[in-house]
Amino acid sequence: MNLTDLELSLPDKQTIKESLVSTSITKLTQELEQLPYGNMPEALDQVTSKLALLNRTQMGPNSRFEILECFLQPFQMFFEHVTAMKTENILKPLKKPVTNFLALPMN
Repeated sequence: MNLTDLELSLPDKQTIKESLVSTSITKLTQELEQLPYGNMPEALDQVTSKLALLNRTQMGPNSRFEILECFLQPFQMFFEHVTAMKTENILKPLKKPVTNFLALPMN
C-alpha cells in the first residue's frame, strides 16, 4: 500500500444553529436550579447533557463564556457531594481491627 493511495475523511461537523437547550442565561439558570439535586447521578446526567448540546450550538465566544458560567454552581455542588462521600467512606470505622497495616488498600 502506497501512502499516496491513503484517503482520509472527517465526519461532517454537527453544528446546531437553533439550540436545543436554552441560551438565555436567566432561563438556563432556572433550569439548572430546578434539577433533581436529591438524586445527584440524575442531576449530573442532565447537566452534562445540556452541556453537550451547548457544545454543538453555534455562538460567539463571549456568549459561550457567559452561558458556561451558569454551570459553575452545579459542578461545584457535584464536587462537594463527591468530596463529602469520599470523606464519609474514609471516616467509617473498619469492621475488623487492623492487624496488618501493609494489607490496607492505598488510595
